Amino acid sequence: MISMMLNEIFERHNLRLTKPRQQVFDILRNSDVPLTVGDIAKNCKNINRASIYRTLLMFDNLNIINTITIGWKNYYELAEPFIPHHHHLYCINCQNAEPIQSQELEKLIDLIGKKHNFIVTKHHFELEGICEKCRHIIENK
Repeated sequence: MISMMLNEIFERHNLRLTKPRQQVFDILRNSDVPLTVGDIAKNCKNINRASIYRTLLMFDNLNIINTITIGWKNYYELAEPFIPHHHHLYCINCQNAEPIQSQELEKLIDLIGKKHNFIVTKHHFELEGICEKCRHIIENK
């Protein structure tokens, strides 16, 4: 099902789904957390970084991935419809990304848009802090 959706996107834009593009997609699909280019490169032994960057740019333009910026780093993950819509809690100590799904947050975003007579078509909401595990380590030092 997921491969069919990906093929349809490429066909609709008259693009070829090459092996390197498929490999980058598969690495993102098999990850539970957003990945950096370095993370992706570690798993793409036969693809140079320039090709990975070009693939990620293409995927972003085709709305296949979401690009999440935390500090100075970009993280990449699949977008809808490949994974459910969600946001993240990022630990600034261990860099763990905890996905969160919140109907209350989605309602608030919709309410803010309506209040300002604005149609929200896309949004990113990420929270940075210290996770429970790291907080315990820090407190017990």
